[in-house]
Amino acid sequence: RAPLKVAGFTIKAMGQSTPSAMNNNTLTATLATNVVLEKGTYISISGLTGTLTPDGPLPLSGPDAATFSGTGYWRLTPGIMVFPVAEQTVANQSYVVSFRVVNSPVGQDPPTVLIRASRTRPVGAPVLQLTEFDPVTIGESPIVSATGNARPLLIASFTTDMDSKAIGQITPHAFSENTITITLGVQSAMPPGAQLTIRGLTGSTTPSGLIPLRD
Repeated sequence: RAPLKVAGFTIKAMGQSTPSAMNNNTLTATLATNVVLEKGTYISISGLTGTLTPDGPLPLSGPDAATFSGTGYWRLTPGIMVFPVAEQTVANQSYVVSFRVVNSPVGQDPPTVLIRASRTRPVGAPVLQLTEFDPVTIGESPIVSATGNARPLLIASFTTDMDSKAIGQITPHAFSENTITITLGVQSAMPPGAQLTIRGLTGSTTPSGLIPLRD
């Protein structure tokens, strides 16, 4: 081994499949280190708050799931995913692994997600009988998030600004034509085809059907 070579992540990126509340969400991590990760090293990704997924083992997917034993160990509080290195890695080679959680019904900004590697078994992770190997320790540091709606655990909602979900009308007069004006602000990008539903608009004689919208 090279003298005074300090272990570190050269790639530490993460994204998600959807920001939609109450939906299954696949989180994908891409990792690489400047050293070989020996068997028995535990990788921990923390700060993954805003899910409904209970504590327990979660299946890993992706091209390199087997390198990390095919199973991760999840704790809802404080939002941490741990997976052990089951096969020795190659320095500076990228590894991609995914796991699925369920997004909370409550919208949120993306949390700060951290990653580390350690030889100490985190709570909930299995005991590895691999004493002939030398696990690697890498200090905790922020993971690099994807952009836009792919930012991990960005959960869609209307923004909290006072005017971000407002509705008004131009007249209260009976039997008069009335224009309803809606102002909306959203926390995440809305793709083409997304639908907004506004309920409770009772008291109108307008028949069911399509209504043209205007700015």
